[in-house]
Amino acid sequence: MTQAKIRILDPVGALPPGGKPLAPLLDGVGGSRVGFRVQWPSFDIFMERIGELLRDLYGVKSIDMLYTGSDGTAAGKVSIRGRSDAVSWDRTYDALAGKVDWAVSGLAA
Repeated sequence: MTQAKIRILDPVGALPPGGKPLAPLLDGVGGSRVGFRVQWPSFDIFMERIGELLRDLYGVKSIDMLYTGSDGTAAGKVSIRGRSDAVSWDRTYDALAGKVDWAVSGLAA
């Protein structure tokens, strides 16, 4: 009989060499424009709720969603998919950065 094993992944990764420095901390989020990257199915629903709370409780001015991933992501609202074209990804993230003051580009469960 073989014993089952569980693989535990470390969620804390090292920055890649030459990575960009983090943006300075904000004094507050009131009146700011926020971006969310939505990567998997139904996560858009969760992030829309977070956006509502940010608007209602903290006075966030606007929310911009960037949908990435497979065709199933966010009910088919995909802006970009795949990892093969780094130039498209750079342009897509630069376009989001030009529309927002701060963004959440990844969350993990």
